[in-house]
Amino acid sequence: MRWLSLLTDKKRIPIAVLAGVTALNALTAAENPLETAVRPASPPWASTVQEWKSFFSEHHFEWVNEAKNVARGDKLDATFFGLPVTEALLHFQDGKVSQIDLSIYNRGDLDAITPGKFQELIAKTAAALDQATGVKPMAIKPTSMQKPGRASESRLWKTPGLFVRMDTAHSESERHGLKAVIPEFLNLAITPPDELADHQRQAGKQASLGVFEKSERIKTNSEGDLYLAGLPMVDQGQKGYCATASAERVLRYYGSDVSQHEIAQHAGSSGELGTGVESYEKALRSLSRGLGLKTTVLESRDDRDFFKTVEDYNRAAKKKKKPPIELPRGGTIVVSDVYQAMDRDIFLEMRKRNDYQIKKFLKDTEERIETGIPILWGVMLGFVQEKPELPQAFGGHMRIIYGVNPQTKEILYTDSWGRGHEAKRMAADDAYAITISLMTLEMR
Repeated sequence: MRWLSLLTDKKRIPIAVLAGVTALNALTAAENPLETAVRPASPPWASTVQEWKSFFSEHHFEWVNEAKNVARGDKLDATFFGLPVTEALLHFQDGKVSQIDLSIYNRGDLDAITPGKFQELIAKTAAALDQATGVKPMAIKPTSMQKPGRASESRLWKTPGLFVRMDTAHSESERHGLKAVIPEFLNLAITPPDELADHQRQAGKQASLGVFEKSERIKTNSEGDLYLAGLPMVDQGQKGYCATASAERVLRYYGSDVSQHEIAQHAGSSGELGTGVESYEKALRSLSRGLGLKTTVLESRDDRDFFKTVEDYNRAAKKKKKPPIELPRGGTIVVSDVYQAMDRDIFLEMRKRNDYQIKKFLKDTEERIETGIPILWGVMLGFVQEKPELPQAFGGHMRIIYGVNPQTKEILYTDSWGRGHEAKRMAADDAYAITISLMTLEMR
């Protein structure tokens, strides 16, 4: 009944085409730079943004953030040794490529495939990497993130000039005595040689943000903003992974590299329906224990809260001589549809009446930001006008509160929709009005 809803109608800002720059020196027009990147004779670490500009333009890459150090493509016509590429991320440091991430398959972006097809895809990818790198992979020991019903495997191809890590995962379920295997993802990470990758997958790395480092991230400015620096951007893409992408960002903030796809596996997320609040809370608690973190639920509106909201709204609507909300007497109640049927002004007026709760919301937010803790913020979109225009017009959504301004009584927040959505602000009373959940991940 409480689902974070589907992300739709995404509007993007394409990477600008850089004029007057030569193509990648190591490539010919016929070569695929994603394939060239895994060949030991031509590692990509010296290649610059400008040298990738033709590929970016052709395949509709976009900058993920204003820093322009991560470019993302999810409409690629290019393949990887004949295999599909669902998503590509190119990371840059000092203007040069520092890592390439490829998603060959993930359940959030693509239709479900059979276990047999998934194994075939894994075998073809491994064979292509064997041939391209000229080496055989080593298996990487599973981490503490392994849970019953959720299996993952990692292999590492090591060459003098680059490492390639392949992460695969599937889930298992049993119903009425029948066992089902659900392919989750097949992702690749192409990195410079790193001895850490020999023995420790980054996905299993415990949170490592020290007290001093955390205090260094707490910032203020002359306008009265109190905010956290160093919160990375993750773009969820077209899929309804707002909750899992937000969690990935917070985990990366703490120094633990866990992808939205891994979190989605644990939470049972759907690319179409999003993530259930209860399963999300349960997944975060399970993951955080293995990463040296703890999950705290500050607010989570249950069924009783929902029915009370409808009652309060109907009471306010009656005074305004507006039609009430009539809930179905049987079947399933689609919560987002009920909210969408409410009059925007009546809803906001009704929710803003509790001045004490609004002040508490603002104060509690300030206290957590003062201690370096970002807040996972579940909201109901469609009641408060926001800029820039959101890809999702209405429904449940997860975002992150990263700051507050006690003087202007504003909340500073960010959405996982890439560039242009890193830093936004909203009046605290509006923010409180649309809140449906608040959670934190904190160092133990």
